[in-house]
Amino acid sequence: MRLLAISMVLMMLSLSLRFFVANFPLKYREEVLTISRELKIDPALLIALIKVESSFNPYAVSPAGAVGLTQVMPHTAKWISEKLGISGKLGKPSDNIKIGASYLKYLMDKYGDLEKALKAYNIGPKAYENGMNSEAAERYLRKIEITYRAYQILYRW
Repeated sequence: MRLLAISMVLMMLSLSLRFFVANFPLKYREEVLTISRELKIDPALLIALIKVESSFNPYAVSPAGAVGLTQVMPHTAKWISEKLGISGKLGKPSDNIKIGASYLKYLMDKYGDLEKALKAYNIGPKAYENGMNSEAAERYLRKIEITYRAYQILYRW
């Protein structure tokens, strides 16, 4: 009887782990690790951003026109690339990750606070600074936080 109970617990744990790994995949792992090291950003944060923004779809385009894995607006990508002296194309996954991560790092440095940086990333710095702290930005922040925590727990980077 005890052996049956132990095997049931192990089966439940296995199913739970499979569920989480299936819902929180590690796509673009090498690019994320390389870029996060360069920029000194937690790789779990960067992969969470990609998961929430595009669900790992490199061809994603938002209704507002944001492009790729990190959902960066083309004019923002041009501006951040010029400002930081980086090059790349939003349609190329590794470049998109680098541009999006560089933009997030810029916002983190600017605001000195991850929560503020993420809200500004989502609604835009001007909208954020003008007090447009919408319900949607709050939901976005919670989604990033939950996804970030899941990646930290699952993969222990």
